[in-house]
Formats: sequence, structure tokens, C-alpha cells
Amino acid sequence: MSHIYFYRISCNSRNKFLAAGIILFILSIACQGFGADILFITGTKFHESDLTIQDKLEGWGHNVSVVPDAGVRVNDALENDLVFISESVYSRKLNTTLRNLPVPVIVSEPWLFGDMGLTDSNPFIDFGKQRRMSDIIIDDLQHDLTADLPAGTVSISYRNTAIGWGIPGPNAVKIAMLNDGSARSTIFAYDKDDQMPGLKAPAKRVGFFLNRKTAGYLTPEGWALFKAAVDWSLTARPSMVTSIHIVSDDTWISCAGNDCLDNGWGGGPGFNSGWEAACSVVSNTTIPEEVIPGTEAGFIWTCPREFTPLDYRPATKAYFHRTFSAPSDPSALKVTMDYVSVPGTLTLFINGTQVLSGGTLSEAGMRRPINLRNYLHLLEDENEIAIVVDNSGKNENWILLDIRLEAEMASPVESNVKEALLVVGKTPVRSSDRELKIRLERLGYLVHLIDDDRVAEIDGEDKDLIVISESVWSALVGETFTRIDVPVICFESFLYDDLKMTESSPNKDYGNTRCRDTIKIDLPDHPIAAGARDKVKVTDRPRRLGWAIPLPSSTIIASPVNESNRATIFAYDAGAPLVDGMIAPARRIGMFPHKNSASQFTAAGWDLFDAAVEWATQE
Repeated sequence: MSHIYFYRISCNSRNKFLAAGIILFILSIACQGFGADILFITGTKFHESDLTIQDKLEGWGHNVSVVPDAGVRVNDALENDLVFISESVYSRKLNTTLRNLPVPVIVSEPWLFGDMGLTDSNPFIDFGKQRRMSDIIIDDLQHDLTADLPAGTVSISYRNTAIGWGIPGPNAVKIAMLNDGSARSTIFAYDKDDQMPGLKAPAKRVGFFLNRKTAGYLTPEGWALFKAAVDWSLTARPSMVTSIHIVSDDTWISCAGNDCLDNGWGGGPGFNSGWEAACSVVSNTTIPEEVIPGTEAGFIWTCPREFTPLDYRPATKAYFHRTFSAPSDPSALKVTMDYVSVPGTLTLFINGTQVLSGGTLSEAGMRRPINLRNYLHLLEDENEIAIVVDNSGKNENWILLDIRLEAEMASPVESNVKEALLVVGKTPVRSSDRELKIRLERLGYLVHLIDDDRVAEIDGEDKDLIVISESVWSALVGETFTRIDVPVICFESFLYDDLKMTESSPNKDYGNTRCRDTIKIDLPDHPIAAGARDKVKVTDRPRRLGWAIPLPSSTIIASPVNESNRATIFAYDAGAPLVDGMIAPARRIGMFPHKNSASQFTAAGWDLFDAAVEWATQE
């Protein structure tokens, strides 16, 4: 009756607009529930482009709350589905406030990449802004963050603008790069639990190029990439589900009383003695469908009534156990579930530890979430599951076990991360050392910078390569890396004697040439020669070159022009004799670059460096 009355009222000409407004209001509230709650962090001064971004987010159906950088609180951020940090923020006001936030975050302020752990912390080296650009290069990979745009150059802005970039860690998904031939990423992302340079990602993290002024000039492709970043950040990570399905069959062992102790399992507290009776196992294909629908069990345990002559209810307390192998390394487990089909209560033990007590599972297929991660052994080890079933409160004379342990694991991240240690004179680094770091990263290395006065603080044994810049002070480095079982490329000629690569007389056994830009290839067929022959111009303008007089056990690849008795590139293979009877613990290379040489390398100069890295790290 009330519905009819409402209909008549709403059809009245005086109220139809009011009724329509009410309906639209109700619909608008309902529609808002489908969007995500996004915390939009801006600078103290709300920029016009920030308003453009907010309009887009709200146009996509999201609920946006705007807060200035000075007013951000972690508890406020926790109440949202996503946090977007505009490039208009002042990075020092946020700093590491949201670093450990277990909520997805998109960061457009490059000066927060280091604070958030997305990159290392050196400005202009690990992150920065590239001015006067309108194109980026989409990497050739299948990923939701590419917004289905084709690989290659994509115009993201109608005019030249500043574009943020970062050098993410090796576990990042690198979606797009600057259109300048560098390895600087303009869009990159980490999934939850991925290792970032600063920490494991507490939730999804995206570094996105959007400058405070760029939003006003974004092309449709630019907006598509931004929407893809928002959508991906709000999407749960796909997972693999492996399953241990343990059904009632003849691999289960039943016992009772003291026999349980003799059967290789002591049970849990209160269940290792005083049992009334054991149930016997019989094959049964006529399981009551109305009680256990959809079971896959092939056996049923029956408890004859004569075991309890003084009670009309059967004594159906029984004990069962069996062994199984875990489907994966338990350290990778995220969630486990147990499905049990019995008409009574049960207690569950895994490897002797009680993980479920007195579970009442009166309905078939009832699911109980249990985190078994801490109870399982490794894949190659046997695990034992034991169950105590008590049916004394049920008027049933059977017990059926149909258990499924599902292990939900994050999709594995395949990572063949190569790590290099770059030893420099100081940080922040000079332009030459910056170029060396960028070049190593383009070769696929995660690069760790260390000052020469802090070399004792780092363990180089876990690295794949050590590169020592000529910017170091040799007295501080000394013999730190002499006996390390890691390939070493050294540019500092005054360290050659410390590394036992030459004798110890400066300007006789090692030194620096006068300024020149060309070297002579002495062994063109060696891999380090990179196919070069005769004379090679290695720098754009004349620079000093390091040289050495190595031992006969070395291989000389190049020398200064008209000075064939001196080597500008030389190498020792692993096991080759060094000075003082020492044996090279790994490959060693001496190379010519002097101060700032790398910042003026020609293409041929970089080819020689790349070849040296490849040869040094070959198995």
C-alpha cells in the first residue's frame, strides 16, 4: 500500500520534480559505493593541474579527499584505498611519513622516490626531472600499466614539459622511459612484497611522471597511462593457488587408547590416552548425500553401536593421521584454508602442533581459514596431519574426513638480479661517476654507491662486480678489495699495487699520462677490445689516462699511442699469478678512465667499458 501511495505522490505534478530529485539522490549515493576512496596529497597551494587530476579521478567514479602535504596523517591515509601524491607537494614536509603505509601509493614527486624507498636516495642520479620533453618510450612488455599502448615512442603531452624519472630497483616493472636513450624510467611499479631499494613494498607502489603543470596538457595517451596506473594500483595482485586435497582413504591410520602412542604419534594434550574405542575403516560408496554433499572421499569410518551399550548415542571419538608433502616452500604461503566434512567437532594437529581446537563443522564444506605457514615443513620433508574427531554429541555412527588445505601464494617474481658496487670519492657523486652508475644500470645492474672513506662498512662479497672509480683516494681504499672473490674493474692506477696487479713504484709501475683522447688496441681479438682495431678515440676531448706495467701473467688489451710498454687496459684471469705470489681470486681489470673521463666518453669508449664488464663477470 505504501508503494502505491508513493507512486501516486510522485506522479503528482507538484511533486514529480521532488520525487525525481530523491531518486537521483539515492542513485548517486548508490553509485558512489562503486568507486574507490582516494587520498589526494597536494602542495600547500592547490595547483590548477591538481584540480584537473582531481576532476579526472572523480569522473572515473572515485571519491577524492584532498589534503595538503603539511596536514597528512598516517591514520587518515589508512582509511583510503589509494594515495596519490602530486608533484606539487614539498617533499621535506612528507619525507618518510608514508614510507611503510600498507595502502597502494602513486608518487609523482621524484624527490620522494628515495624517501618512499622506490629508488636509492641520490638526487639527479637515482631520480630527477627532465625538462622540455613531450614523448616517452613504452617498453615492449605485456602489462596492465601500459594501457594497451603499443611499444615505442608515445606522445603524452601537447607541449614540452618537465617529466619526472627514477632509476628503480631490479624487481620493479619498468613501463616507460625517457625519450633520450637513457635507462631512466618515467613509469615504474612494484607489487606488494616486491623488494625495492629501500624496503619491501608494503603495498603496491607506482612512480609516475606527472609534473604539476603537465596535467593541463596531457594527451589521451597520457591520461590512459594515468588511469591504468590508478586501476592497477586498486587491483589485487593475482595469486597462484595450490592445493593439498586429503580425502578419506586407506592412507589414513586410525588408532585408539595407548595404541596411538605406539603408532608414531603422541597426539595432543588430552588426546593421547583414555580413548573409549577405535573406529574401523570400511569402504563405503553410499555416503549420505544430504549430510555430506559433493564429497570426494572414498572411505568412511563406522563406529558400531555395541561399543557403547549403556548409551543410545555411539562413542564416535576417534583419532586419525597421515603424512603429506607441502606444495611449496611454506615461506611463500599467504593464506591456507581447511575444508572438513564431518558431522561433529574436531581438533586439528599439524606436525604435532594443535592449530584448531574443538571446531564445530556441522555443515558439509564449511570453510575455516587457518594460517598453516608456521607449522609446515619444507617441500622435501614429510608433514603429518592428525585429527581427533568427537561425534559423541551427534546421533551418527560414521565419521568421514574430506580435507582440503589450499595454499594461496603470490605469483613468483623471477629475478636474476645482478648487483654492482661502485666505489667513489664522495657522494653526491660528480658527473663522471654519475654516468658510470647510469651505464651499469643500463647493463642490468643494481648499483650500490659507497664513499672511499666508508668501504669498511660494506660487504662486497655478496656483489657480482666491483668498480673502483679514479675519484677515490687510494690510501683510503688500500687492500680492501685485494683478496675478495668478486671481479674488480679498477680505474685508479694508484691502487694497482694495492690490488697486487703491478709492482709498487709510482710513475714507474703505474701512473697517468698527459692529456690525450686516443688509445691503441694491442689485442683486437680479445673480448674486451669490443671488436675495435688499431687506434680508438675514447673521449670527446683529451684527458689524462691511467697506465700500468702489469706482470707477464696479465693480458694487455690496449696501450697509450706510441707507448706500447705501458698498458691502458689490461686484465688478469681468475687464478692468474699476481704480485707477491698471490693468485687472482677472481678476474681483475685495469682501465684508463681518469677524472671526469666517463662524462666525455665516445661511443667507442663506452663499448670498451661494456665489454670489460661482460668479460669480468662471465662464468
